[in-house]
Amino acid sequence: MLQTSMGAALETQLVNAIATLTVTAVMICGAVCIVCAAILLLHEWLPLWQAFGIAGGAILLIGIAIHAIMRPPAGLKSAES
Repeated sequence: MLQTSMGAALETQLVNAIATLTVTAVMICGAVCIVCAAILLLHEWLPLWQAFGIAGGAILLIGIAIHAIMRPPAGLKSAES
């Protein structure tokens, strides 16, 4: 009985992991398509290397901002210490 429930739990976790990876892969593909579309739109007015540079810089700035927002404040400590 324990083996049956462990097998069912493992199968459920595996199905959830596969579903999560699939959704993540689809979202990454969508994000790459949006970035490519933005680069091609910028290419209408700029040389291609400048369009890639602007898009890359914008992505880096967005990533840094998200990291700074999600990081906990440095001044807060737990009540135990």
